[in-house]
Amino acid sequence: MAHRSAKRLRVAALVALALLAPAVVHGDRTTEARDPEAPVYCVQAWTEARYRNYGYDHIVHLYNGCASFATCQVSTNVAPKPIVVRIKPAALIEILSYRGSPSTEFVARVTCVLDEE
Repeated sequence: MAHRSAKRLRVAALVALALLAPAVVHGDRTTEARDPEAPVYCVQAWTEARYRNYGYDHIVHLYNGCASFATCQVSTNVAPKPIVVRIKPAALIEILSYRGSPSTEFVARVTCVLDEE
């Protein structure tokens, strides 16, 4: 029994390491040599279609794992007008891009730049 627990713990640790490795490798590139056109890897985005009131709300989640503020533009194939948000470090926010859609499927387009401080 103890052997199974140890094996599960090792597997969980490897999965966590695999998920965190890109953040560690890319990290927060806020040096002067950083290319402003380069993608920001420390901001994560994912989508959710939440059922409410006979339709689906299209929500884009953003997490800022950077050491500085990030300004992001969020749009979707359903709502192409960009929404601009500023996210503080270690913050998780939800952006409602469309309310009452008959569809659960949508594609988010997120571009972020790190604020110079």
